Amino acid sequence: MHYPPKDLWGPGPWQVEPDRVEWRYRGLPCLIVRSPVTGALCGYAACSPRHPLHGADFYTTDLDVHGGLSFGGLCSGRICHKPRPGEPKHAYWLGFDCAHAFDYMPAFGVFSCSSLSRVGTYRDLAFVRAEVERLADQIVALAAPVPLHLRRLRARAARRHESAERKAAKHRAGCHRRWSFESHFVRQWVNARSAWSDVWQVAQS
Repeated sequence: MHYPPKDLWGPGPWQVEPDRVEWRYRGLPCLIVRSPVTGALCGYAACSPRHPLHGADFYTTDLDVHGGLSFGGLCSGRICHKPRPGEPKHAYWLGFDCAHAFDYMPAFGVFSCSSLSRVGTYRDLAFVRAEVERLADQIVALAAPVPLHLRRLRARAARRHESAERKAAKHRAGCHRRWSFESHFVRQWVNARSAWSDVWQVAQS
């Protein structure tokens, strides 16, 4: 598919910005790539194979970034880098895009005649770079070892939660047994009353 050249997007910072930027931040490979479809910038930070997020579904990750994560995958196509000496080869990229509601997409106006395509804020290179580094900070924080006292607190909280769940399950089971007994008693009483009513009507006839 052929995309319209940048000179058709109109004037703006996208005309002087690079379409691809690669750097390292806190030891993580970072990447910014421009989408040829929307003209918006997309940001990515890479996880090493030993990181707990390596291979994770980006929909299930709780990372705060502009618009939420919209990509997770190994090096492929435009979203890839050349590892430096000592860096792992199989990096897993987590990324986001700036083509959400209220984001201005300079190339989108070429495809659409709607005035809505010209509404929004363009997320420039400085904004996207700051978001990528904020994403990298969160990735690094998740890889850091948890202190012993925090592990103990989490284990204690987990045990309390499991104990509360067991008590709740026991209470629900008790209520169910009591309800079953009461329902059986009511049915027996209704059946007996119906039978005595039939006997009384026969005796009166």
